[in-house]
Amino acid sequence: MSEQGLFESYLDHETKYLNFYVVGLSSSGKTKIIAVMTKDNYLLGEIKFYGRWRGYQYYPTVKDQTILSIGCMGDICNYIKSLRNTKTKKVIDNG
Repeated sequence: MSEQGLFESYLDHETKYLNFYVVGLSSSGKTKIIAVMTKDNYLLGEIKFYGRWRGYQYYPTVKDQTILSIGCMGDICNYIKSLRNTKTKKVIDNG
């Protein structure tokens, strides 16, 4: 559930081992909050917008205890890149 009230989460992207669910919106309502889940529904972390760096970042659920393979790290990076590209495309299209 987002900070703006009821929000119906949905599967936005899937890879061989991971699912990316949009689970809410930021308090401003401008950016997505994405849950990164394993195929057997274990929450690995979230992807949220970090204003100081002006981009989406990955936040592991359990710091110092999240173990990711190079493939899973690549999947997370590629998903964040797709979010960045989508945002850039909107700016270009609306500009």
